Amino acid sequence: MSNNRFSIFLISLLLFTTTIFCGVKDSFQRVKVRNFPAPDSGIVHVRNPAGVVTFRGGNREDIEIRYRLYADAGDYNISRNLVSWMKVNFEERDGILDILVELPLGKVDRLKFPHLDSKYNSKYEWDGESVSISSQKGTELQAELEISLPEEMFVIFEGMISSGEFAGIEGGLEIEIDHSQLELNSTTVVQDIALVSGKIELVGIDGDLNIAAVSADIEGELDAVEILRIATSSGDVKLESDWSLSRVELSTVSGDIELEISGLTEGHISGASGDIELKLNGFLLEELDIGTISGDVKIKSKNEFSKIALETVSGKVDYPALEDDSGILIAENTGGSGSLNIETISGKIKIEYK
Repeated sequence: MSNNRFSIFLISLLLFTTTIFCGVKDSFQRVKVRNFPAPDSGIVHVRNPAGVVTFRGGNREDIEIRYRLYADAGDYNISRNLVSWMKVNFEERDGILDILVELPLGKVDRLKFPHLDSKYNSKYEWDGESVSISSQKGTELQAELEISLPEEMFVIFEGMISSGEFAGIEGGLEIEIDHSQLELNSTTVVQDIALVSGKIELVGIDGDLNIAAVSADIEGELDAVEILRIATSSGDVKLESDWSLSRVELSTVSGDIELEISGLTEGHISGASGDIELKLNGFLLEELDIGTISGDVKIKSKNEFSKIALETVSGKVDYPALEDDSGILIAENTGGSGSLNIETISGKIKIEYK
């Protein structure tokens, strides 16, 4: 009996010592996997207020959702309570599979945080990785979703994420997010993207692409994109494609635009103070209009244009064999293709044939 008591004492002492020297984990997480049949409408609608999201389309018939719910409140028990209040709801309505992530943001201000000395501030902010809720050290809440689904599905996503990846989506894509680093990889058909700030990377995109952003940078490679529409305020746009585009509409306020494409049927590019650079490796079939206030415009083309109208108020026009310094150039070339129109106030205009 005495030996048993001594053994229990040693085990208790060891556990106590381990707790003192190794510390107690402050965070808590829960990981689950759910499977659903593909909805009749072919549409999946996901709303995730904070975290990471990955969509992968492939040769499969069902939908698999792996999700991780995570919280770090500086205390293990509080973190566990927060995760217990986090929900991922699944519902099929009108043939659409609806996936909604709920975070207990309204309950956090009723919790006591042991590491906070001052009065708790319920305001929460996004730091690019998680939602921080506190006036000092903070609480982190986030939900990570990994969704594998048939490639022909149409995906609608709304949320605030630190990073996201959409790969192999052929049915269509509609995204509305606040802050993120977003990667689109080999998606097809139509992509509609609305982003406040962050970064969008495009890899092998087919179909029509519509992007509206405030301060997001947009860069990458395009495949068989027919129509490209991008509007951003202060973000830069840098895109290239070995394909010819039928229509391009690009606009920015203070961001720079760099576009390299094989050919173009029709285009409209506008900016305020940002520079615009276009490299055209093929023919301009119809018309390209470019307008800017103080930004410089530079065009590199392998083929001459049939009509050119260049105008700058206080800037300079740099055109092959042009000696006139008036800032206005109107020219025609029966051997060229397409009509190029550029207007700027104080920016410089440069045309090169290479």
